[in-house]
Amino acid sequence: MNGAISAARWYACRKLAEAVGAQSFCASVTRIRCSQLLAADDDDRAAATMFYYGYLAARSGIRLIDVSRIDQNIERVMDQCKRTPELTVPQAYERALGRALRG
Repeated sequence: MNGAISAARWYACRKLAEAVGAQSFCASVTRIRCSQLLAADDDDRAAATMFYYGYLAARSGIRLIDVSRIDQNIERVMDQCKRTPELTVPQAYERALGRALRG
């Protein structure tokens, strides 16, 4: 993996963990719960949700994102988190948007 990409991923994971109060960062990306995301302050929650949006889109192989749908999709995910705060954030994305993140 390219060193710059690896460093960028490490930094993004670290900032995400700080935003939601996780103890470790990269290992926690798939374990952060909706309750932690909901407890974050507005700016940190916004940054974390956008991180997850891009992260999960990339994991699903999506190469083109329709930016006009981001707000609507994020709202659906946050509604899912409010209904089921025990879910991990990736599980909430999957339930709210389907198996593959919708571009």
